[in-house]
Amino acid sequence: MKIYLRKIDEQCINKQISYPKDILKEFLDDKGEKETILCEGKTSKHVERVALLLSTDPRFDNGIKRVLAAEGDYQIGDIMVMYKLRSKYQVELVKPTSPKFKGLESLFAENDRHVLAHLSDDVFDESIKLDYMKFKKLLEWFINQLNINNDITIGDKTSGQGYKGGAIRDLYKEWRDFEYFTLDCNIIGGFQSNFSKVNYINKTGTGINIRPKFNKETNQVEFLFIDLYEPSSTLSDDILKIIDKEYALTGLGLDDGNEPNELLKELFDDYYFVIKTLSKEEDAPKIDYDSAERLPGGDNIILYGVPGAGKSWTVKNEYCNNDDLMERLVFHPDYTYSDFVGQILPRVSDDGSVSYEFSPGPFTKLLEKAYSNPMDKFYLVIEEVNRGNAPAIFGDIFQLLDRDSEGNSEYVITNGDIAKIVYGDENHKVSIPSNMSILCTMNTSDQNVFTLDTAFQRRWSMRLIQNKFRGEQEMKFANTKILDSEVTWNQFFTEINKIILSKNIRMTSSEDKRLGTHFVAKEDLVYLEGDKKQNRKFPEKVLKYLWDDAFKFTKEDIFDLDKVKSLEDVIDYFINNNGNERFKVFKENIYNTLVVTQ
Repeated sequence: MKIYLRKIDEQCINKQISYPKDILKEFLDDKGEKETILCEGKTSKHVERVALLLSTDPRFDNGIKRVLAAEGDYQIGDIMVMYKLRSKYQVELVKPTSPKFKGLESLFAENDRHVLAHLSDDVFDESIKLDYMKFKKLLEWFINQLNINNDITIGDKTSGQGYKGGAIRDLYKEWRDFEYFTLDCNIIGGFQSNFSKVNYINKTGTGINIRPKFNKETNQVEFLFIDLYEPSSTLSDDILKIIDKEYALTGLGLDDGNEPNELLKELFDDYYFVIKTLSKEEDAPKIDYDSAERLPGGDNIILYGVPGAGKSWTVKNEYCNNDDLMERLVFHPDYTYSDFVGQILPRVSDDGSVSYEFSPGPFTKLLEKAYSNPMDKFYLVIEEVNRGNAPAIFGDIFQLLDRDSEGNSEYVITNGDIAKIVYGDENHKVSIPSNMSILCTMNTSDQNVFTLDTAFQRRWSMRLIQNKFRGEQEMKFANTKILDSEVTWNQFFTEINKIILSKNIRMTSSEDKRLGTHFVAKEDLVYLEGDKKQNRKFPEKVLKYLWDDAFKFTKEDIFDLDKVKSLEDVIDYFINNNGNERFKVFKENIYNTLVVTQ
């Protein structure tokens, strides 16, 4: 490592600090007029971009003196030491009282004010060595976790936004704190696209990132690159060159058990250079989520249909199956606005004192995620929306349900508690962004639990989930035989639903009484010889529903009342018989429809 020693003389005090041309060439990379170098105080960590002035005698601009001043009260006779590191020049002020002063002074020839020297790796700054090692460990963890999430290697999948804290940060906390900055890892999933927008390492609190570039054939990371969120149009050429680079993963020496190699050091130094430069300049990328590009398409949708028609299945398979991008909850008669949005709760500190803080509910938590991750779609899933008093639960959020053409809330509300969590500013107006949708499910047979008034319903798109089997997997399930009989679930489902509609034709709710395609699970249809607990699942679920609900007042239309008089009789008859005989619990014409036509 090269170092430049400069004795502080009267010129340094009264004028700009000069240096000879050989120092310009050998130590300052022969830079041109007014090109800059990044200088940092070794002790103070004060940073300046220092211009090189060459029009007369080569000299530094006054930025170098500000760094020296931050290191201490420099006087004539002191020595300025400059260490040439990979992405910066470190400046140290050595006074005659320092133990190293005599050793450094002995390097100067008589009447000389400048010395260019070399230090061996043995005296290389230990803090920099440690930073390289921690950086390597952090990259190893990050890449390994992406490989796990992509099913390339075996391990526990995880995701989260490390810059917000939480469990994910605990997984890499040993390697996140560096000498000058702190890094966090943000992992929403595995492979998303060639250039990942949701997986990155960043300097905490900024948009200065290291991102992976995936091979779209193998889903493996091929390169890392440095990326700026909404970069300034006035970035220096040095930074533009860095963000154009790609660092091949195979060249970084990850998991090789060795010291950090040259390419890894180059990546760290380049990243450090960008961080230090932009942290000092006005064009540092500050993430303004209010004006950031954001995915459109936010909507409010109620999926309705008979019980078991596949409403939750539709949410999972057609909208979202990523727990990190959704919040799921169930409305019920005791569910309140405080449960949904948040509430003030007591907190007891270690010293026993009690304070009161706003604890966000699922709506506020997801709103914060959607706001700060504009290029991901988020879903608030409310199951059984009409089992709770929905207008009361939504409260002032009701006003946000009107959406514009992009999917943003058309109106805003004032709510300091929500605003403080979501925007970090209690005075910020609250709205639902275009990348957040609300999905609700509703059983049509339960509409009488809580009525959804017209004003509430008009703010939602209504989607009927048809009571049909869809696709190859669905038909495979439909053709599963019920226990040890020859009657398939599809046959039973179809015939019983025909009877429900025909027998209850005058009842307005008859279609809501039908069996849903997924009223039972495949496990409910499995027969295990001698296992009455298993074999009771189908009759306890299906026959009970038919007896107690669908045909509550017209049991004679379907059941053979000469054989059974109570639900207990129905269950006993079904489980104590075998094969197709089980279905003789129904009237003969229905039995014939189910069995004889097989």
